[in-house]
Amino acid sequence: MSGGAPTGSTHASTSEPAAATTNGPSMTNFYSELELERGADAAAIKASYRRLVLKYHPDKNPADPVGAEERIRKINIAYETLSNPAKRSAYDCQMSAMEMHSRGMHVDTSNIIPKALIPQTFMLCPMGHPEMFLRAVGQSLMFQTRADVPEMGFGEFFEAAKFELGWTPGDLANRCRLHKRASVTNGVVGMRQAKGNKQAAQMLQSLSFGLSGDANCCDVMLSLTVEPMQTEVVALASTKYPGAFRFHSAHFSSHFLAFDPP
Repeated sequence: MSGGAPTGSTHASTSEPAAATTNGPSMTNFYSELELERGADAAAIKASYRRLVLKYHPDKNPADPVGAEERIRKINIAYETLSNPAKRSAYDCQMSAMEMHSRGMHVDTSNIIPKALIPQTFMLCPMGHPEMFLRAVGQSLMFQTRADVPEMGFGEFFEAAKFELGWTPGDLANRCRLHKRASVTNGVVGMRQAKGNKQAAQMLQSLSFGLSGDANCCDVMLSLTVEPMQTEVVALASTKYPGAFRFHSAHFSSHFLAFDPP
C-alpha cells in the first residue's frame, strides 16, 4: 500500500481540538468553488464543473499555469464530494453543524446513545475538513485526502479509512476500543466473527496511545495491544456539532482524540 504524505496528525490531547476552537474551524465551501448555490441539482453541478475545468485549464492560462493547476485541484475536490449523493449529504450535514456552532447553538445530548447511532463500520473525518479521512498507513494513522495519494485507487484509499468499535462487555458508560476494520486480505477475521474468540479478537489493531498522568498529549497509532489504559475510549456525542462524536480516554478523562491541522 502506498503511504503518501500526511496532511495532519491525530493524537490524544488535553487541549481543545480543531473542531472546538473559540471561533470554530474554517470550512471550504465546495459550492463556492464550483460557483453554485447550495440548492443546485446534479445537472447544474456537472455543468458548472465542466465549464470551470475548461476555463482554468493550464493551456488557457499561460500567464499563470501554476495558479490554474491549483484552481483545477480545488475544483476536482469540490466536484468529487458534490457529485456523490452520499458524500454531499455528509458534507451538507457538516456545513449545517458548523453554521449552528457559529451562531452559538449547542446540542442537547441527554437522549443521544452513541452505541445506537454509530454504525458498525464508519470513517472518521475532522469537523471542518470533510475531504479528509483518518487512514491506517502501516501502524501509523494519517489524515489524508484523495489528492494526497493520487496514484491510489478509490477502493484501496477508503479500505484503509474504515473503522469499527468494540464495545466493552457490560456496556460501561459507552466505553469501547476503536479498531481498524478487519479484512480478509490481512488474515484477520471480522468483529462479528471475533466475538467469543479471544485469540481472534486480540489480532484486531486498535488505536493505541501512551498517556500518563504527566503527559499533556501523545501520538496515536495502531497496535495489537489490549491494555485498557492504552486503548479504551469513551464515545460521547458532541455538544457543539449535531451528529458528531468525540472519543475521550476512558482512564485519563481530560484527554481526547484530536486533529492537528497541517
